[in-house]
Amino acid sequence: MRRRRSRTAQRCAARRSEPRRRSRAAGSGAAPRDDREPARGPRHTARMKRDPRLRDLSDDHHSALVLAARARRAAAAGAEDARALRRLLRARFDAELEPHFAIEDALLLPAMDAAGLGTLADRIRRDHRALRELVGRTPAGDAETRSWLAELGAQLEAHVRFEERQAFEAAQAALPDAALGAIAAATRARGSGGARPAGAVPPDDDRPASPDERD
Repeated sequence: MRRRRSRTAQRCAARRSEPRRRSRAAGSGAAPRDDREPARGPRHTARMKRDPRLRDLSDDHHSALVLAARARRAAAAGAEDARALRRLLRARFDAELEPHFAIEDALLLPAMDAAGLGTLADRIRRDHRALRELVGRTPAGDAETRSWLAELGAQLEAHVRFEERQAFEAAQAALPDAALGAIAAATRARGSGGARPAGAVPPDDDRPASPDERD
């Protein structure tokens, strides 16, 4: 009997002291134990992982960002370095970026149009056209060469960031498997020396723009 009474007294004392503990916690700014904010779950704001079928095109973007950074640095370098890098960038554009653009023009952008992503696709078309025109220009003089390099670096980086952060995120969520599979096959064929995708625009093609290519 004494033990039961002792335990009962302890529980009563604990209940009487609980309001005091809560009051002290409130006065010190600490949250009462039962009112603490629950632990947060995993964050959901991270960008989606790249679909494997678009990964080759994303890898091209890394190389493009390296070229953009070199162009910006060369814009502040000596005249001889700037001229040499302009020639290198033109060769790299023709060998690496133009085939990348060709796959996007022929396969990615029509699929985006069909999936309701026409606004994003039109932005990519405009960027491709502007970059082709810029690379096709021949600067006159050292100052114009440095300006050309600075402009190319800025435009190329902005284009890549847009595709990676917006266009590709939307495309991999909306495009059907058949379209993504065709893009993957085209990038594999490019790596093995395969033919240009059907419908791709050659880099020096000067035909008038079709209605869906105009701004």
